[in-house]
Amino acid sequence: MRFLWLSLLIIASGADRMAAQGISFSNVPRINPRSSYNRVIGENPSGLYLLRMRNPDARQNVEVEWYSHNLNFQSSRYLSMGSGRLLRIFQTTGGLCYLQGKGDRSRGVFTVSGGKTDAALKDLLEKPRLLEFDHYDFYKDNTEAVQDRFNRYCALYADSRDGSGKQILDLVVLDSSLAPVYRQVKTLEIQADAFRIGELALDPEGNAYILASEQRKDRRKGDPGSVRHVVYCFQRKMEAWFEVEVNEGLRFINHARMAFNDSSGRMVVAGLYGMKSNEGTYGVFSLHIDPANMGVFKSQFTPIDREFVAGIIGQQQESNGDDLMNFRVRKVICRSDEGMVLVAERYYVTQQVETFYVSGIPQTTTTNMYHYDDVMLLSLNGSGNIEWRQVIRKRQSGMAAASQYSGIAVCATPASIQIIYNDYSKTDGDVIQYSVRKDGFTEQRIIMRSENYFSAVIPNEGKQTGFNRMVLTCLRNRQVSLMKLAY
Repeated sequence: MRFLWLSLLIIASGADRMAAQGISFSNVPRINPRSSYNRVIGENPSGLYLLRMRNPDARQNVEVEWYSHNLNFQSSRYLSMGSGRLLRIFQTTGGLCYLQGKGDRSRGVFTVSGGKTDAALKDLLEKPRLLEFDHYDFYKDNTEAVQDRFNRYCALYADSRDGSGKQILDLVVLDSSLAPVYRQVKTLEIQADAFRIGELALDPEGNAYILASEQRKDRRKGDPGSVRHVVYCFQRKMEAWFEVEVNEGLRFINHARMAFNDSSGRMVVAGLYGMKSNEGTYGVFSLHIDPANMGVFKSQFTPIDREFVAGIIGQQQESNGDDLMNFRVRKVICRSDEGMVLVAERYYVTQQVETFYVSGIPQTTTTNMYHYDDVMLLSLNGSGNIEWRQVIRKRQSGMAAASQYSGIAVCATPASIQIIYNDYSKTDGDVIQYSVRKDGFTEQRIIMRSENYFSAVIPNEGKQTGFNRMVLTCLRNRQVSLMKLAY
């Protein structure tokens, strides 16, 4: 009897733990045959908003759908792009704001206009011409638009160059009603062809950060210092630019991301570095930028222990001196103790060559295969040293059309980090959720099974819409629908 009572207690406690997560699906699965790509815009007091589009660059058949919080469909509308493209759409407390751009090569100008809707997707204003980028770089044809995490500001950046080919930083910050806050234009002593932007970020005070790299011509290609990594920062109150060097030239920076720490009020740059090549991972680094003092508060480069490396690549490869390869930072999760968790995924591209004969003459075709493999989690304390590390073993690969089902979705809750991905190790392909607690303890479970039909989530179309919930698009019973996870 005592054994039975203990068993019942264990079963009950396990049931409570599993019931702590709620999973719900949209009631009317919708497929628009002209819309092949989806993106969760976000959630506000009025409900949830989803973007559908025919092309990934949002040029044609751009549609917005409105759902209630329990995923009941409410209404939808099309956004006319004309000959332009959608740059950014984001939710506000009362509806949506969006920016769209159109280039005029004959004039060398890129024009941005904006619009607003209420919660029911009805227009609140016409689309006025907001601004023009009159030195737009049509060779790169690159714009970046981001919000701060509290949706107070939106930053818009366009790659530009002057008549002598020098890089221009052209930055515009708007408030949540699309009213201009400031515009800053800075010409760098760098040729535009050698400049690449990695990421644009905003903090809640409206300060802007541009993570970029420069291919230096005075250093031999392949040397650690041949690529200069720097963060260009604009301090709004001081109305001044300042620069932060990420690497002093002794290491290869292979990938980095930015995240704002609300507790410390500092922007964090964190990533992976190598000692032999820019694809290798020898360690992890973190750099804290203090906008108030316009400089670096602290930075740390920490090697990853070789025992952990051997567990991933094998003892033989590790003993030969090999490092981790091809890891990309997917998310940096800041903590209140100034520590963080860095989530990285192994990503690389290979080419598959096939030979066939036409009238006896050999012909070849080349197909790119996209690989999304192991996931690595590194927890750093406030000093930048590694507290614990975990690896999630997975193998995913496919051509361009199939790669949308690869990769991971990350949801950071106060108690744990959730990693969600499609399991390709089985032919039926279940959807896996990997939970990692603050102390590094892990737990794995299946959240959606492929039984009668193939089921899968589309990781890069989802978004964390609250402190404890995430919304993903998924394939379920041969239909595309929304799935909400609440923790």
